Amino acid sequence: MIVKNLQGERFFINVQPIDSWTYEILGEDLMSPFFILYKCPLEIEFETYDLALSQAIRKFQELC
Repeated sequence: MIVKNLQGERFFINVQPIDSWTYEILGEDLMSPFFILYKCPLEIEFETYDLALSQAIRKFQELC
């Protein structure tokens, strides 16, 4: 899991294997521990951890 700190808020990139590699971007919230900022659709599959992580970082940069 990668943690990014942006203007005092923390964001987490969680890359995990389900059928193949997938990712989600989570943010810290005051009301709950985390909220899902973006979840990769299950139809999109990555062959390796590194490919999923690089796509997650690109998506995070788009969102911020």
